[in-house]
Amino acid sequence: MNDWQEVDWDYARAEASRAVSPLLHELVPLSQGLNRRIADDYSALCDLPPFTTSAMDGWAVAGEGPWKIVGDIKAGAPYEKELESGSALRIATGAVIPRGTLGVVRWEIAEEIQGKIHATAVAGADIRPAGEECRKGELLVIRGTRLSPSLLGLLASTGYDQIKVFRKPRVAILLLGDELQLAGIPILGLVRDSLGPQLPGWLERLGADVVSTNYVTDELDSVVRALVDAIPT
Repeated sequence: MNDWQEVDWDYARAEASRAVSPLLHELVPLSQGLNRRIADDYSALCDLPPFTTSAMDGWAVAGEGPWKIVGDIKAGAPYEKELESGSALRIATGAVIPRGTLGVVRWEIAEEIQGKIHATAVAGADIRPAGEECRKGELLVIRGTRLSPSLLGLLASTGYDQIKVFRKPRVAILLLGDELQLAGIPILGLVRDSLGPQLPGWLERLGADVVSTNYVTDELDSVVRALVDAIPT
């Protein structure tokens, strides 16, 4: 005969809480960060956008119109010179705004006649200044945040390739009960196990790795032995 005895539920919960400690962290690529808990505060490594860009496809114009078309600017290929007054450059969304630009004229409101652009230009129109979304050093994600697809995109856009995340909890599931039936329609007073199929999914949604699922009979020695066996060495 053993000397085990039932304890108060609140006491048991408190003891279980004291038995755990924060998980260690690991460095992972951004592509592996979805739904992980970030282990540090993360701040922007650069302004976003990092340079002044066009918010629309259209024409970058300088000075008064009409503007003579002198070339084009593609995203990723900046125009190195200053745009002279009376000149226009075809510009793609996201392309760097050249020095001297008054504003961007959208394709749909401009008319091209004999190599010149005719439209009404507004100073600063459709220009996204550097740092409009965030500034270098600005806090983006706080420690403990669960990483969503959008947060991973934000971290990537400001220069991160890897992130520090908490390791996933590793969970061993123990299902207790002499009355459990593991397959088929329940018969003869048995109850079909419904927790075994669903618990791993719920735990994985919460960010855990389920390492095993075991069924244990309603005998104290069996339960204790199963608990001991489930503890990693």
